Amino acid sequence: MKAFGIVALSAVLVLFLAGCATLWGPSEAGRALAGALADKEIDAATRQRIVQDLPLTLDDIKAVARADVPDDLIIAQIHATRSVYQLNTAQVLDLHGAGVSEKVIDFMLETPTAYALPPPCPAYGYPYWPFPPTYRFHRYPYW
Repeated sequence: MKAFGIVALSAVLVLFLAGCATLWGPSEAGRALAGALADKEIDAATRQRIVQDLPLTLDDIKAVARADVPDDLIIAQIHATRSVYQLNTAQVLDLHGAGVSEKVIDFMLETPTAYALPPPCPAYGYPYWPFPPTYRFHRYPYW
């Protein structure tokens, strides 16, 4: 009887973990972009990154732009993955030369400020108090 319980528990655990692996699929932006690229010639790694909602590399964005995908779908995928691009001048010129539109490049240039982490909080506010000012080390309270 004990062996049956262990087998049943392990079967439930396996089914639960298998269900968790398929719980989240691609975002709506990823599904829309994958649908737009369904009949286009595109690299398998790029297609895999889109389906898994991973950030797109610069080469991926160039390939998707060459496949004549609308700019709004590319921007939606960048937004859905919260990708941050630190582009220099050479990369911007390379993207522009590869046929990426100005709208996508401008959005990519804005991502460091749109998705950057906020600055960390200081450990203590101003003015610094080692303990609250009303707290005293007395044996009896004031009241």
